[in-house]
Amino acid sequence: MHGSGPESTQSQEKTALEEVTAVDNMEVTGLYVNDSYIDDESDQLKLVYLFYTVKATDKNLKAFSKSTDMKIGENVYTSEHNPGARSYASSFYYSDFIEDVYVGSELKVLETFEVPVGDLEIGKEITLHNDRTPGIDNLKLSTDSIVHLDSAEAIAQNADPEGYASEMQKHEPADAETTARVQSAINGYYWKYAPALGTSITMYKTEFFSPNTFETTTSGITSAGTYEVETGYIKLINDSNGFVIEVPYSWDDDGNINLDLATAYGVHEG
Repeated sequence: MHGSGPESTQSQEKTALEEVTAVDNMEVTGLYVNDSYIDDESDQLKLVYLFYTVKATDKNLKAFSKSTDMKIGENVYTSEHNPGARSYASSFYYSDFIEDVYVGSELKVLETFEVPVGDLEIGKEITLHNDRTPGIDNLKLSTDSIVHLDSAEAIAQNADPEGYASEMQKHEPADAETTARVQSAINGYYWKYAPALGTSITMYKTEFFSPNTFETTTSGITSAGTYEVETGYIKLINDSNGFVIEVPYSWDDDGNINLDLATAYGVHEG
């Protein structure tokens, strides 16, 4: 039966999905889709970003970025760590490692899910489940509230403007003192990174030379180029094609440099 006039309006109101975005131990602060994301196996999959805050109100909790099941309609998707997803949202914890959230404290967390475009149509209910966050099953979300944007950068600008601004600062050219310190710490040394099992690449090896050149070897193929030091990244520029890879770096308490090759060589948006 097809309604019209006031009856039709009333029917639409009844079918609207009522959302619950916060419970005692968790608040969802953003749900986004990166429409530019291209999956290696299927162009039907898009990357969904779930931003939330874990709140340890009465007992210690644990959180990490591979802990949640997202049910959309009748289908369930499990979060997976995509190293390129957090590149610009630095305020949010995004890691395979479990982080403790102690009583009275909070932790901002990001999880990502590969979801077929057909399940992102409006009008579908979204529920969440994990065993580490009490009350999460009481959250009720909707595909109506998903924000579609065209890049990981645009998502970070919306979901984490302060973290995005901080991340952009890390891409500024380093001063002479910082540049010299980084060069002294990396030239003459190499770092290795092994991707997860099941990928076609078994190992990346990146070696640095004075004053500012590098070589990366993977699957028996070596590429070379120059590098530039930024305030939080080492920018690798391939001589043959101009391709750029940015390697995050930090310093430990003993003054040793740490290079995050997992993020640099991880899976990024297409």
